[in-house]
Amino acid sequence: MSSTLGVLRSATVIRLEGGELWGWEGQHIGEGSCEGSCTHVWNYQQALAWLFPALERTLRETEFIYNQLPNGGLTFRQRLPLGSGFDIIGPCADGHFGSTIKAYREWRNSGDDAWLRRFWPNIRKSIEYAWSPDNPDRWDPDRTGVLWGKQHHTLDMELFGPNSWLTSFYLAALKAAEEMAEAVGDKDFGGECAALAKKGAAYVDSALFNGRYYAQKLDLADRSILEPFDKGRKAGVLRDSFMQAYWSEEYRQIKYQIGGGCLTDQILGQWHADLAGLGDVLSPEHVVSALRSIYRENFRPNLSDHFNPCRVYAYEDEAGLLVCSWPGGSEEPAMPVPYSEEVWTGLEYMLASHLIARGLVEEGLTIVRAARARHDGSRRNPYNDIECGSYYARSLSSYALLNAYSGLTFDQRIGEIGFKPARGGDAVYFWSAGRGWGEIEFRGVTATLSVKGGELAVSRLRLPSLSGRAEIDNRPTLREGEVILLDGPRVLRAGERIIIGAGRRGGA
Repeated sequence: MSSTLGVLRSATVIRLEGGELWGWEGQHIGEGSCEGSCTHVWNYQQALAWLFPALERTLRETEFIYNQLPNGGLTFRQRLPLGSGFDIIGPCADGHFGSTIKAYREWRNSGDDAWLRRFWPNIRKSIEYAWSPDNPDRWDPDRTGVLWGKQHHTLDMELFGPNSWLTSFYLAALKAAEEMAEAVGDKDFGGECAALAKKGAAYVDSALFNGRYYAQKLDLADRSILEPFDKGRKAGVLRDSFMQAYWSEEYRQIKYQIGGGCLTDQILGQWHADLAGLGDVLSPEHVVSALRSIYRENFRPNLSDHFNPCRVYAYEDEAGLLVCSWPGGSEEPAMPVPYSEEVWTGLEYMLASHLIARGLVEEGLTIVRAARARHDGSRRNPYNDIECGSYYARSLSSYALLNAYSGLTFDQRIGEIGFKPARGGDAVYFWSAGRGWGEIEFRGVTATLSVKGGELAVSRLRLPSLSGRAEIDNRPTLREGEVILLDGPRVLRAGERIIIGAGRRGGA
């Protein structure tokens, strides 16, 4: 995790005159690679939100102020100078809904209700864009809680029809919007979002889960699916006409789809929901099954026999996680989703952290070990994870490993910080949240929470590993289930700590 933080000190990232953050996706020797704080790539990075949250909030602010179209859609590349226009490609589904989820995260982590009220009209409009008649991509015109239309995404093409990958973003965004709407007094809209999220999740869990993992529901041979979008528009990043780009006359199939494939990103919206504190948006049992399947089908302990016609970031005797695979018997398109044979560290760290957070610790650590073995200093630069350019922003998903392993949860709105380590026993964990950072040390039935820098405003400690009666600094205190209550709000500053005891205080 600390190695990939080098991206933040590289030319991938700059600050503008007003202090706003702006980034490339990566960098080439003499120029940046793919401009504009691209939302579907920067979606993955988690470091800024926890280490430098004020900088992360500037990304939300410029998204909603300068990237939002009049119809509510959020374009995904930030043009400079700010306010100088919109990117020529319209909204991408993962980046668009990721912005809403992250706005919720920034509000939760700061507790700043005024900030939320300022941007709520923009956030609400971005949710309504899903079913707006002004949405040319017809994401969810019938308000089903499922994305049906043309969906641009981080693999640089369009998906058509229901898929768990992009719909899980939609579901998490709906759940986030529900909570934000409640907080600003927009209860009717919050109720509508809740109903849509419930309905959409039920569809994804019943229609898209194949017993092992989530797949795309699409008749690849149905050319009519494309026709509503063939309106003289260019096909995303391609120069061909829309039909030339997405219909194969040779194979009589829609191009660049997942079909029955096992996509590493298939529940990426659930990963975001977990990190943001939104909880389950899909069936927990199906989520664990999908994670097991991704690990089993897409992780290769050795790539010597792996055929990759695309860019090569891992090869020969190295191990790595593929973007997508088609397990035996699954429907594989003749021209499948791009980059499926490649290995991206940004996806490896993401999946590893999700595995760890959901209890599959050794599987997650196996993926991390493989990625770091490739970047051991002899084979590759340990500070430079390459994808579309050097020092690639997606690799900052690695920060999620830290929060997953320590089980950090944080909600400044109610003054609560929590830890649920992936493995028990005595240990020390680094944490950074809100306006402070420090350590928590577990020793026997005692935990010591210390602040090393900044400050921590706290009144509730969620510590499920400490059971029985609770004490704070040797004084009895109250407990609500997993939560230990302080006697009132406290602000801990650098150098201060509190000692939490539970049960019999051995060696406190």
